[in-house]
Parts: sequence; C-alpha cells; structure tokens
Amino acid sequence: RALRARARELAGMRLAAETKRGVLTFEPDWQDRLKAMELHLDIRKRLLEQQRLQREAQERSRARSAGKGLER
Repeated sequence: RALRARARELAGMRLAAETKRGVLTFEPDWQDRLKAMELHLDIRKRLLEQQRLQREAQERSRARSAGKGLER
C-alpha cells in the first residue's frame, strides 16, 4: 500500500504516468527531477531557518534596548 501511495504521489508530481490500471511508467529523468525538487526544498528550509534566527536576534536586541531605557 505504501509503495502504491508513493507511486501515485510521484504521478501527481508528473514524474510518472499511469499507462494501464494500476501500472505506472516513470519518466526517464524522474530521479533527477525528484532530487532537484528535494534540493529546492532543502534550500528553502535553510533560508526560512536563517530568517527565523535573524528575527529572533532582532527581537532580543530590541528587548535589550527597551530594557536599558527603563533603567534610567
């Protein structure tokens, strides 16, 4: 079942096509295209993580600045 579900998922991504009922034929370059998609997702995740860390650092900096203003 899991294998069929994964194959249908790949078909939904246009990496395979159903030629007969229950028979999928994979595109010749499906593995390369899948790797390219995964690489894109990895890059996107890293970018989002860097942005999150940058926002947190800015928030900490603002909080420290606001705290110093209250001490006067």
